[in-house]
Amino acid sequence: MPRLFGALSGAVFLAGAMALPAAAQETAPDEVIYEARFFAEYAPQSALDMVRRTPGFTLDEGENVRGFGGAAGNVLIDGARPPVKGDGLSDFLARIPSEQVAEVRLIRNAQTAEAQGQALILNIIRRPVEASSAWSLGIEQTGEGSPAPFGSLSFVGVAAGFEGAFEIEIVTDQTPFRTRRAFSSPDGSVLANWSESRIEDFERVGFSGDASRTLWGGVLGLAGAARLDRSAQSRESRLYFARPAEGSPDGFAPFAEAEEEYGFSLGADFSRRFGAAETRLVALLTWETETEEQRDSRRDAGFGLLRRLTSVAEREAWEAVVRGSAAWELGEAWRVETAAEAAFNRLNSELSVTEDEGSGPMPIVIPGAAAVVGESRGEVLFAIVYAPPGRLRIDGALGGESSHIAVSGDAQNSQDFVFLKPRASIAYDLGGGASVNLSAERRIGQLDFGDFAASARLSDGVATAGNPALGPDTALVYRLDFDWRGENGLALTVEASHEVRDGVLEQVSLPTGGVGVANAGAATAAALRVSLDWPMDGLIAGGKLSLSGESNDSVFSDPLTRADRLLTDFSPSSIEASFRHDPPGMPFSWGVEWRGSSRQISYRIDLTDERASEAQLSAFAETTLWGLRSRLELRNLGGSGFRRERRNFLPDRAGALSGIERRWTTYGTVASWEIAGRF
Repeated sequence: MPRLFGALSGAVFLAGAMALPAAAQETAPDEVIYEARFFAEYAPQSALDMVRRTPGFTLDEGENVRGFGGAAGNVLIDGARPPVKGDGLSDFLARIPSEQVAEVRLIRNAQTAEAQGQALILNIIRRPVEASSAWSLGIEQTGEGSPAPFGSLSFVGVAAGFEGAFEIEIVTDQTPFRTRRAFSSPDGSVLANWSESRIEDFERVGFSGDASRTLWGGVLGLAGAARLDRSAQSRESRLYFARPAEGSPDGFAPFAEAEEEYGFSLGADFSRRFGAAETRLVALLTWETETEEQRDSRRDAGFGLLRRLTSVAEREAWEAVVRGSAAWELGEAWRVETAAEAAFNRLNSELSVTEDEGSGPMPIVIPGAAAVVGESRGEVLFAIVYAPPGRLRIDGALGGESSHIAVSGDAQNSQDFVFLKPRASIAYDLGGGASVNLSAERRIGQLDFGDFAASARLSDGVATAGNPALGPDTALVYRLDFDWRGENGLALTVEASHEVRDGVLEQVSLPTGGVGVANAGAATAAALRVSLDWPMDGLIAGGKLSLSGESNDSVFSDPLTRADRLLTDFSPSSIEASFRHDPPGMPFSWGVEWRGSSRQISYRIDLTDERASEAQLSAFAETTLWGLRSRLELRNLGGSGFRRERRNFLPDRAGALSGIERRWTTYGTVASWEIAGRF
């Protein structure tokens, strides 16, 4: 941790020494306003561009969980969350033209249940809509891949009393990879070398829109989206047994994967004041279906078939949510909120895996291959805020949720859960543009329905059984948030957290005989995150430096090895730095971004899988002329890649090391050019 944040600490000290002590845009201890002109130098096309340029703020689209209350992002539109979840928030912001944004309000320690306990919330305040249209066209190429076009077309206007926006988006992408794989015995003897070339293709067609109008004494909002995603992967592998990967191969391992996914969402919300109460009703319906087919083969030097594994997975999921809330301002110091939510979810999943050694395909039995999972879930919340005139704010909330989960198909099970979710925080304005917030809460995790059903990754040679007896994990979370705003966009944020988790989800041997995810014990986790936005006008007019980094740690007592280790897929640290230069009076800007290396480890029953990504350097240049914005971007300059090391054990990780597989994957520079405008 000291090594990670040493450079950041020096930059923070220098920024503080050069900055004025207060934020010019600050109007209240808990709110900082960035007017639209603050973003003018970036020539934004949409509210999404402005959100991404807000100092000291990182867009969070919310958790990919069921329900609406717990899936909160950290952006409000005119004081309320739009009736969308996940990626729908970015789409919603992209449909708002920058000319419609009057100001961007950064709210610290927001006094509303909409914030869901987050320390920083962004509120986009819009002007009345004016009819306009926007378009963008671009092309991207990765290394030796084929050029991939992308584009979008959007409309904003008024019809039948509704102010609305509609967007069509088309995205294509092709990425080639080259991989070297080496298999060795525990003593280091080389067993095999593989030389691989892989191409991944992706296509998306998406439609999205939203509309609102005054109605029945309140405001009615509607939002909807539909998309079609298609992806395909083909891989050619040459096998060399106990020798370097040179000359004629000893065998081949072709692999192919195709995936197709459809989905749509419909959302509606109605807000109205009744006397002293601000009320809101939200309804949301989502549906998606996915089909995935994988083929992994082994062939001899003459390309004769030795073995072929085939898997076909089909999944269909839907969700319906209704949520109501009400809030009252009681005098100058008190605010009370209540909310109730009902959600209904269902997943149908089927998986078939076959093996063919030349005499025809034979089925492989995997527990939980056919599963139907249904959930009925209810949630209530009561929150109270005490914010007297001055610098102190105290709030507390007590929530509760109950759910009934039923699993049918290959396995049968039914469970009922009831949890209390208390939360409390105290915030204080330190003056000079700084504030601090201390909070504690109990969080209830949401189960991934996919863990109830079986899955297979033939490219990794693994299959996971479904577990019908999963329960949610829980955590006590303690957080300290510090936020400081100086002039001209100077911002420093620090977040420190400590979690005590119970019922964490890790892979274990299941009673069915397979291996899958289950509640495996207790763990602790700690994190420190720092970000700095530093306008460098004193050194370079129009220059801005951004730094961010985090250091994480966790301790979990492994039930297999009885030793402490990190949680699965836990990233110990990351760091990013970027510099942007907007020369005053010129319609031109450029910048560079550096992302440091990172690593994480997955723990399975009989292996560990460590993945490490190399550092990446990117650069861009953009200009705005005649109302058109043109941007050239080069990502992964000089090429980059990632490394994997899989260590296998027999009979499991408590046993002896049986072999090591190492992979080195590289891909080239990604070049993209985009032009955007309005008409």
